[in-house]
Amino acid sequence: MIASDKFTKNKYKIFKILIAIMLIFAVTIIVKMDYEIYDKPIATVTSVKSKYLYSKKNAGEKYEEKYYEQQINARLRNGKFAGKKVELKNQYAKSCVYDVKYNAGDDIFIDKLGENKGSLRGIPGGLKRDYIIAFSLMTLFILFIFIAGKDGLMTSLSLCLNLLVFYIVLCLYFKGFNILYLTIPMVIVFIFLLLVFLNGAGKITWIGFFSSVTVIMMVMLITRLVMAFSAKPDYDFMDFLIQPYSPLDAERIFISQIIIGCTGAVMDVTITVVITLTEIAARSDNISAKELFISSRNVGDDMVGTMIPVMFFTNIATDIPFFILSLRNSMTIHSIIVHHCFFAAARFLTGSIAIVISVPVAFSCTIIALRRTRRRRYAD
Repeated sequence: MIASDKFTKNKYKIFKILIAIMLIFAVTIIVKMDYEIYDKPIATVTSVKSKYLYSKKNAGEKYEEKYYEQQINARLRNGKFAGKKVELKNQYAKSCVYDVKYNAGDDIFIDKLGENKGSLRGIPGGLKRDYIIAFSLMTLFILFIFIAGKDGLMTSLSLCLNLLVFYIVLCLYFKGFNILYLTIPMVIVFIFLLLVFLNGAGKITWIGFFSSVTVIMMVMLITRLVMAFSAKPDYDFMDFLIQPYSPLDAERIFISQIIIGCTGAVMDVTITVVITLTEIAARSDNISAKELFISSRNVGDDMVGTMIPVMFFTNIATDIPFFILSLRNSMTIHSIIVHHCFFAAARFLTGSIAIVISVPVAFSCTIIALRRTRRRRYAD
C-alpha cells in the first residue's frame, strides 16, 4: 500500500513536470511566431554566403581583427511583402563585439526595406530575440512555483504586474513625460505589490513598505545633493542613451537608474530586519529598544556583508567584457574607469549606501510601530 502511494505521488510529479515543460515550449513557440504583432518587417534567413574582406590591427599592433561580408537571402514573414524573398548585405567583425553574424534560420528585423531593380532589398536591423526572453521568463516562473509553491506563484504574479507597470511607464516616457517623476511612483508600486503579494496586507508589510520608501527617498536626496555640488558626468558614455539627448534628460535617467537599481536590495534588507524584530518583540513583551537595536545590528551585519558584494557584481559585471576589450585595444585603466565605468561604479556606491541606511531606518520604523501597538494594548 505504501509503495503504491509512493508510485502514485511520483507519477503525479512526473505528470506536472511534463505539463510544465510543454507549457514552456508552447509559449516559446507562440512568441517566436508572433511576426504579425510587429510593425517593423521581419524576415527569416534562408541562406548565407560569407566572404573575407580585410584585416585590421589595433593601435598597439598586437591584435588583428578580421572583417567579413555576408550576402543574405531571407523570406519576409509580415507586412505587405509577406512571403516574398529579400536580399540583404551585412558586414561583421570576427569578434562580433559591435556587429552580428547571421545564420540560416535566424529571424531578423529589416531596415530600409524597398524594391530595387525588380527585387526586394534591405538592411539587417538585428535579431528577433523575444522568444528567448519568453523561454527564460516561463522557466523562471515554473521554477518559482515548483520550488516555492504558493509564495512562488505570488512572486510570479507580482513580477508580471511590475513588468506591466514598467511597460506603461516606458510608454508614458516616450510620449514626453518626465522619466524621474514616473520612476518614483513606479518604484513605490513595485515595493507595494511585491510586499503585499508575499506577506499580505499586515503590519509587517506596512512597516517594510514605509521603511523601503523612506530609504529610497533618502538615497534620491543624497544623490541630488552630491550631483549639485560636484562636476557633471559625461553622459556620452552612459549606455542605452537615446541620441541626441539633453543633459537634463540624461541626468533624470541616471537618477532613475540609481533608484531602480537599489530598490530590490533595500526591500530585502528592510523586510528581513522588520520580520526579525517583530518576531523577537512578539516573544518577549519586556524587551527594550536597546536590545532590539543590538538585534537589528546583528541582522544588518549579516545582510550588509552579503548584499554589498551582490550589488557590486550586478552593477560591475556588465562592464567586465567592455573593460577587457578596452584594455586589449590599448585604452588606459584610468580612462576606462573615469569615462566608461563611472556610471556602474556610481550605481554600486549609491546602492551600497542604501543598503547600510536600510538597517537603522527599518529599526526606527519597527520601534515606532511596536510602541504604538503596545500603547493601544495598554489603553484597552
